[in-house]
Amino acid sequence: MEIRSLQELQAPDELTLAFSPFGLGGRVRPEDAAEFQQAQIADLDLVPGVAEGTRAAFERLTSHLIWLVGGSR
Repeated sequence: MEIRSLQELQAPDELTLAFSPFGLGGRVRPEDAAEFQQAQIADLDLVPGVAEGTRAAFERLTSHLIWLVGGSR
């Protein structure tokens, strides 16, 4: 695994900027892409039957993803 800096991890890639609420298309601003991605992640909920270990991993992952795109959960 390549170790990258925080700045590299936070930099949007071109594929991310090509995806908007309207699907693939024109390039969006990094700020708009981050807002869209935060909204998508924030709405994710697991059903009650999901095992606790899976639930904990999911919460860790979504918290990190939201942090990377500039939000909080």
